[in-house]
Amino acid sequence: TAFLNSPLREVIYIVPPTPEGRLWKTLWKLLKALYGLKQSSRAWYETVTQFLREINFRACESDPCVLIKLCGATIVVVLLYVDDLL
Repeated sequence: TAFLNSPLREVIYIVPPTPEGRLWKTLWKLLKALYGLKQSSRAWYETVTQFLREINFRACESDPCVLIKLCGATIVVVLLYVDDLL
């Protein structure tokens, strides 16, 4: 459900699904990302990295999908892969 929690930067309209393949004469404006949408991965990445930066994680210079936080003598490393945190 990671993608479904990410707001979109751009305005996107879709044709809603219909029973029996009929066409509706309406469009839906997306408020959040959906699976299968090209922008979903980027929207989720921006959402999760913004949160991690707010709690003092820093992105690795050589790989922005690796975020590191120093907690005293402990080093916390978070890896982002598609919609997973490792």
